Amino acid sequence: KIEVISLGDRVTLQANPPITQFTFGNRSAETMLNVKDGETIVLGGLIQEEDRKTRTTIPWIGDLPFIGNLLSSFQTQRVTTEVILTITPHIIQGITAPGLSTQVFWSGTDSSYATSPLFAPKGKKISMIGGGVSGAGFSSSGGAAKGGMAGKAAAASLTPMASVGAVASIRPDESVIQMGKEFKLAITDERLRPTAGGVFQLQYDPQVLEFRRLLNGEVIQSSSTGEQTSSRPETQVGTVAFKVAPSARKAGGRTVTVTFYAKGPGVSPMRVALVDSAAESSTVSTQEGKGIVRVR
Repeated sequence: KIEVISLGDRVTLQANPPITQFTFGNRSAETMLNVKDGETIVLGGLIQEEDRKTRTTIPWIGDLPFIGNLLSSFQTQRVTTEVILTITPHIIQGITAPGLSTQVFWSGTDSSYATSPLFAPKGKKISMIGGGVSGAGFSSSGGAAKGGMAGKAAAASLTPMASVGAVASIRPDESVIQMGKEFKLAITDERLRPTAGGVFQLQYDPQVLEFRRLLNGEVIQSSSTGEQTSSRPETQVGTVAFKVAPSARKAGGRTVTVTFYAKGPGVSPMRVALVDSAAESSTVSTQEGKGIVRVR
C-alpha cells in the first residue's frame, strides 16, 4: 500500500484575525506483489495532473467585453505529479521453532523456583531387616551386641538410598548455544534439609565453555575444591566449587545462576554434586545433577 500526501495552496480561513492554512492532498494505491529475494522492482504512476491558466491585462480595460480579451495575454501551464518507488526485498532470517526444552518448564512457588516435578516418582520399598545373620549371633550378649552394631551399620548404609532424586539440578538440562555468546544455567539445591555450609562442585568441558560469573552464590577458592582444570588434554575437565550465598538463603532462595561463555564448538556434559559432606559423599555418583550444552 502506497500513500502520497501533497502540499496544496494556502487557504484563508478567517480574515480578522487572519487565519490561514495549507491544503493537503492524500492519495493511496494498493497492490500485491510476488517477488524473489534480492529482486528489484519499480512501481510508478501518475498521481495528479493540473492545468494552470494565467491572464495578464490592463486594469479596467481588460474587463471590457471583447476588447479586454484583445488587450490581454494568456499563458497555459500543465503540471503533472508522478511517483516512482523502487523495492528490493531481502529475507533476514527464517522462522525457527523453539526447542522442547524452552517450551516446557516446571513451576514453583513465590519463595522457591522449582525445576523438577513437585512429586518425585515413588522408590522401591527398602527392608531394614539385615540378611545372612545366623542365630548364633544372638546366643550370647556379645553376639547380640555384634548383631546390634551390624543392624546400625545396615541402617546407616541404607539411609543415603532412602533419599530420592538428585541433590542438585541443572536447568535447562539441554541447551543449544551459538558460539561467541554468553548463556546462563540455573542450579537449584534440591535437598530437603539444606545446610548452610553445603559446597557443590560443577564440572564442564573447558575446551567448549568458559566460566564467567556466579549469581546468588560464592565461589570456593582452594587447592582441592576451587576452580581448576585437569592437566591431561584427553580427560580435561573444568571444575567450579561454590555454595549458596547466605544472603540468598536467608531470603528463601535455593537457586544459583551460573554464566558461561561459549568459546568453541562441541558438546560439554554438565555435572553438579555435593562434595563437602562425608555422610553424603557416597551418594554423589548416583545423585548428581546432569545436563548437556551443545555449542554450534
